[in-house]
Amino acid sequence: MNNELKSMLETVLKEVLHPIHNELQELNQRVSSIEAEQKEIKATMATKKDVAEIPFIKQAVMETNQEIKQVLENQKSTHEILGEHEVSIRTLRRKPV
Repeated sequence: MNNELKSMLETVLKEVLHPIHNELQELNQRVSSIEAEQKEIKATMATKKDVAEIPFIKQAVMETNQEIKQVLENQKSTHEILGEHEVSIRTLRRKPV
């Protein structure tokens, strides 16, 4: 009779615990799903942070382009001045002293 009682108790416990076990498995699946979504959200947030810096990068590029244009203009002016000086030097060389 002791074995019968033990067997009956095991059966009752299994019946009572089965729905709890199923619910626990379902909760574990939901937690896993939430964790996966959280990782995706974090990745998206990192991308948004990178994208947020784009206007600053564009501004830096624009400023650099303006500085390069100024340097090119200065170089052009220097070449023109050197060219004028070269012409003046050649003219002076042709004149008899």
